[in-house]
Amino acid sequence: MIIYLYHILIFCVFLFTDSHKSSENIIFTDDFNGLPRGVFNSEGGAHTEYHFIHEAMPKGNWALSTFSSGSKQNSWQVRDEEGDRVVHQVHQFKPGSFTHPILVAGDELWGNYTIEAQFRPTTGQSESGIIFRYKNDRCYYFFGISGGKAILKLVNHETGFHKPNEKILDEKPFQIPEKGWLKAIIQVDSTRLHAKFEDGPELTATDTTFIKGKIGLLADLPTKYTSVKVTMIDNDKLTFEQERSEFNRVEAELQQNRSDLYNEPDHLCRRRRHRKDKVFLSNTT
Repeated sequence: MIIYLYHILIFCVFLFTDSHKSSENIIFTDDFNGLPRGVFNSEGGAHTEYHFIHEAMPKGNWALSTFSSGSKQNSWQVRDEEGDRVVHQVHQFKPGSFTHPILVAGDELWGNYTIEAQFRPTTGQSESGIIFRYKNDRCYYFFGISGGKAILKLVNHETGFHKPNEKILDEKPFQIPEKGWLKAIIQVDSTRLHAKFEDGPELTATDTTFIKGKIGLLADLPTKYTSVKVTMIDNDKLTFEQERSEFNRVEAELQQNRSDLYNEPDHLCRRRRHRKDKVFLSNTT
């Protein structure tokens, strides 16, 4: 009788834990078939720093984060290959450059997630791979290949003019295959980072620098990307949705306050400005 009850208890525990397992939710996927063929962005040079240029707008899910002015500005192109669309970075850039060609996608509030991406670099000597928990083009994590190695790297601003503050979190020797695609799988869970190539090395690290951020493609040498997918388990998806909802609520409230201010009658606006001027003068005398 005791043995029978024990087995019943084990069976109930199994059913309970199995029913509460977190499932994977696809929150982003792109095979680039929705992008038109051709150059990803037109030449705008430094004008994009302070002008709105329609040709520099995001295309599909992707936005251009950095580029080099001149002949290599149009480094990202969308092409057909074997019946599929690929995003192709077509130029070779100098190793150790302070900036890199980068395309970004996703949401800055993404926290814990898993990336699966397929890409094919021409060689393994310069950097090529995936960036994650991207804040801006000088703050992110990178997983990919460089100098005959698989590397997991932190980039956090700079130590001097044109000198990025970079830290290798983990690395292992890795020679890319002559044919076929590399499949990168990256998992981020709080401060734990785990990245690997399918049938290749696995890299791990613990780092507290960035907890949230977008994803991106980075390549200093000709590299083709064919697909990107991002998933979250139930709890992480719920956390993200709650944070995004609160962010949107606060932003809408601020926009409404701004709109109300501009829609005030002229005499109230003058009165408000007069009060601010009096406060400013009293604080500076």
